Amino acid sequence: KMAVDAAGGAGSGAGASAARSWPDLVGSSGEAAAAAIRAARPDLSVSLVGVDDMMTMDFREDRVRIRVKEDGTVDSVPQVG
Repeated sequence: KMAVDAAGGAGSGAGASAARSWPDLVGSSGEAAAAAIRAARPDLSVSLVGVDDMMTMDFREDRVRIRVKEDGTVDSVPQVG
């Protein structure tokens, strides 16, 4: 299964207008999506998770999980939580 930890660095925090979801990344490469989210929101921890992988269901304002198919493409809209 695919569970790649790609934690982003700590930033200065996000303002009220900071992006919280990235619908335009669906279908793109998971690695490219992670890089784009890190560039837009360096304050977030970003992880790639396989669509069938188990994960906790807690909501966290400092995290984005990118669900990827077996071919490495983004399966659903990445969002904070």
